[in-house]
Amino acid sequence: MSLFWSTFVLSAGIAFGASNHLPADSLKKVREVLQNETACFVLKEKSANKPEITFGKATCEETYPLGNRELMPLAALATDLGLIQDEKTLFKWDGTRYPNRLWNKDQFVTDWIQNQVAWVTDRLRLQIGSQAIEKYLAGVQLGGESSTEKFLIFSERFFTGALPTSRAHQEVSKRFFFLGKYRFGSELWGQKASDLNHASFTGCLVSKNRVWTFSTHLSPSKNSKEPLTAERAQALSMDILTELGLF
Repeated sequence: MSLFWSTFVLSAGIAFGASNHLPADSLKKVREVLQNETACFVLKEKSANKPEITFGKATCEETYPLGNRELMPLAALATDLGLIQDEKTLFKWDGTRYPNRLWNKDQFVTDWIQNQVAWVTDRLRLQIGSQAIEKYLAGVQLGGESSTEKFLIFSERFFTGALPTSRAHQEVSKRFFFLGKYRFGSELWGQKASDLNHASFTGCLVSKNRVWTFSTHLSPSKNSKEPLTAERAQALSMDILTELGLF
């Protein structure tokens, strides 16, 4: 390991809680995947009192606006209010042209989430109202700016049906984030998010009869030649889960 990387690991801050569900060298595996990145990775098993792995603690504690991470709580709230019924709910495009060609068409709920379609987000925000949204976010401890650690707590509640809204509606909104079934019968949900200065992927993995919530957050790094995208945050998440033997 290079002297620079050793220094970066120490300065980033790493916390690791022992767990008999993970390999003994879990922290080393996470470090190897995220080397050269200014990154945070948090992993928590549902029954645990705190995350088993927190890599890059300083980055994990950094707070910033929700940005496109808002899609998850917004989907939950809109579903509970009846603005979204199921995956077949369609948002009609008004013909306004956007640089992202994927936005220039009608959008199903899953299209909105997958492609982070801003005009759908704006429409839902207008229909719900800013005061109702702010009240909901405050109620789930996401008001103002939020850290990756705080968003992970919300995400676990979202994916396990523990939010202060209808359980049936929570099950519906959870489906919007379903990514598929994989080897060994594992199931994966997740949401990617990005803006000019951040990229993240937050998800839930059901594997070997255990439920894991995790999040990878990337900030600009002088030592990485890779683009700062939500797709990269997702790919790194999958690499880590694979290295840990969970995916």
